[in-house]
Amino acid sequence: GHSAPNAIIPQLITPFDGQSRRGDLPYSDEAIIFASLGQITPAKQPETILQAFRQLQTAVPEARLLFVGENLMGDSLDALISSLELDAFVWQTGHVPDLAAFVDWIHTADVVINVRYPTMGETSATALRAMAAQRPLIVYDHGWYSEIPDDAARKIPVNDESALYQAMKALAQSPTTRQKMGQAGQQYVLTHCQPAQVARQYITFLEQVVAKYRMANT
Repeated sequence: GHSAPNAIIPQLITPFDGQSRRGDLPYSDEAIIFASLGQITPAKQPETILQAFRQLQTAVPEARLLFVGENLMGDSLDALISSLELDAFVWQTGHVPDLAAFVDWIHTADVVINVRYPTMGETSATALRAMAAQRPLIVYDHGWYSEIPDDAARKIPVNDESALYQAMKALAQSPTTRQKMGQAGQQYVLTHCQPAQVARQYITFLEQVVAKYRMANT
């Protein structure tokens, strides 16, 4: 069969400055904030995150968890938070009106947890924005997420709650690691996801397609 030409081209991300909204939260300056970003759905694994966070909260009392985005799970999420006795340590922003506010919340986090499952293999704009903001990531090691450089993200097996806890704990306990990973992530975005580089990859791809087409039709 005839297969259409394709290429993997990074998504365009323009880093723009965000302001941390830490001051809007009822937490001390010592708080280590983990954030899950985007509409809250079962695919974002809130249950796994909360179970892992509950363990973390015991080991690292200053740990806090932020859900940024509209809660599409209704009362079940709140019930779970309450049943785990985490009400004092988990904050929900609710619906975030625009990208600027969303980026501010990224800048509020110390660590971004982006453990989607299932995915359709799509690129995560949120993961790229987090890297652009120098935020270390925790991701499931599958699909597009596997392509993120190892020095920018802790990659864990899908649905592995104890691996998630270990990753959260390691990052909570090492500001140096968080900083290094954040810098590596930003470097990746600056190298691969800027307009000039993305445009160049599109041009290269189109030139290859045209060349193939010419060869096939000469």
